[in-house]
This record gives sequence, structure tokens and C-alpha cells, in this order.
Amino acid sequence: MDTGKERAGAAWGGSAADRTGRGYRREHGGQREGRREGKRRLFILAGALLAALAVLAGCAAADPRAMKEGSGHFQRQDALPELSEEGIKCAITEAYYTNDGGLFLKLKLSNGTEADRRLLTLDVTLKNERDEGIAVAATDQIDEAFYVPAGGYGDMSFFISSEYLSKTDDDLDSLTYEIRTTSQAVKVETTAAEQTQAEDGLAG
Repeated sequence: MDTGKERAGAAWGGSAADRTGRGYRREHGGQREGRREGKRRLFILAGALLAALAVLAGCAAADPRAMKEGSGHFQRQDALPELSEEGIKCAITEAYYTNDGGLFLKLKLSNGTEADRRLLTLDVTLKNERDEGIAVAATDQIDEAFYVPAGGYGDMSFFISSEYLSKTDDDLDSLTYEIRTTSQAVKVETTAAEQTQAEDGLAG
């Protein structure tokens, strides 16, 4: 004799046991799909991260003014040019070859006069310890806002492009050089805050 419960079961297309089996298969299949989707997202995230790292590495490698791998490296961080009444004097504190084949110099500048001075021209002749020429270069393209304070020091960088180099593979272990400059006295406008800061520095 049929019961209502059995008829209801038949209406679902099978017995209660069959329905439970199909329900498990549907639930189990959903879990597999969720895991596959999670893996796909993980692969996408990993790919994006690798692409970002590749871009960053490419940018670092492409910096033309960065030190070339294997470059000679001259360092005299404590070098100080004399304070001369003749005007601005220079000393090289660091030198190395760059990725684009040039030579990068870091300079310490001094001004022994009683007036702030603006650098107008810079002329560099550079040799190694064997008196072999490394570079001869000059520039008058100097930021007009840059000056060396009276009785003080300043810092600047000077890039020499490859066409002005006689040697592109020197070890730069020891350098001899001549640096000629021209400059002019300037009146530097200071704000009240800068004046107070300078006075505080002198008082300290």
C-alpha cells in the first residue's frame, strides 16, 4: 500500500536515499568548483606580483645615472677644498662610471670670500695615477639658484657624458685632477624664518 511519504518521494524522482546521494554529489561538486576558483585567483595574484617585480627590476636596471656594475669607484668623502679668497674651489668626493657609459662626479665646493657666490662655469681635467687622461669636460649649464655661502661649503653633482671620456674602464682607485671655476658674488634674499634659523645655528 502506497503511503503519502513514499508518493512524495517518488515525486522527487526517487527514494529518500537516492535524493541524499544526489544532494551530496551536488554539494561535493560545488566544493570542487570553489577550490578551483580559489586556485585560479591565487595564480592571477601570483602572476600580477611577478609582473610588478619585473617592472621594478627593469626600472632599477634602466637608471642611466646609476653606478655601472663592475665600475671603478673613487671615494674621498672627507675631502675639503681650501677656503680661498679667489672664489669657489672644488674637490672630488666620489666618482664612478654610469650605466649609460658616462662618468658621475660628486663635488665639494668652498667659498672663502665674504660674499655668497654663484657658480658660473666648471672645467674639469681628470687623470689616473699613471697620468693617463680619463676625462676633459666643462659646463656653463648650472642652476642659477645654486650658490656657495660666504666662508662656507656646498655640494653638487657633475655628469660627464661618454664622448668626453678618454678611458671608460679605469679602476678610479686614485685620481689627480684640475678643476677651474668662474663665479660671481650674489645677494641672496633670506626670509625672516631663515634668518632666525641662521642666528639660532650661530648661537648653538
